[in-house]
Amino acid sequence: MHLRSPFNAALATLLSLSACMGSNDASSDSNDPSVAELAEPLAPATPSADGVNPDEVASPIPDTPVARICRDLMRRERDCSAVFLPALVAERVRLDNPAGIAAYDAKIGREALLSEALNEYTDDSKDERIAATCAHVATKLPADRGQRLVSGGEACLRLDACEPFVACAVPISIQP
Repeated sequence: MHLRSPFNAALATLLSLSACMGSNDASSDSNDPSVAELAEPLAPATPSADGVNPDEVASPIPDTPVARICRDLMRRERDCSAVFLPALVAERVRLDNPAGIAAYDAKIGREALLSEALNEYTDDSKDERIAATCAHVATKLPADRGQRLVSGGEACLRLDACEPFVACAVPISIQP
């Protein structure tokens, strides 16, 4: 399983959109069409429904609380990546989200899975990618989800050390 497949789309979504979704309740929003609409365009080199890749955003949107918190969370996740990425992958494997990642983890091993995830994360965590992703999310995220992102993200960002920040941010990052 190459990560530029279903795991990649989910990893890109969870790493790029991760901080921007706000719910860790496995039953919430599972059939919400806005979630499906958000997930696909955020995969690297995957055009959105209108044919525009988030990397190709011509001009930034006005700075909104959602875009600001999204960027701040993703930058902090990057700063704490040595703790964040293993915790995020472990939780995705535990939840088997995306479907099949638990079996893939069992097949190749956690170290290999983390290595693949880190290779992709290196690109997904660049400032340009973060800016494009958060600009896109800020235009698409429903208002109630944006409120949850802002309040939850602000709480996580107040935590100084990486370990408590990661414990707070990983549940925000998981979108069932």
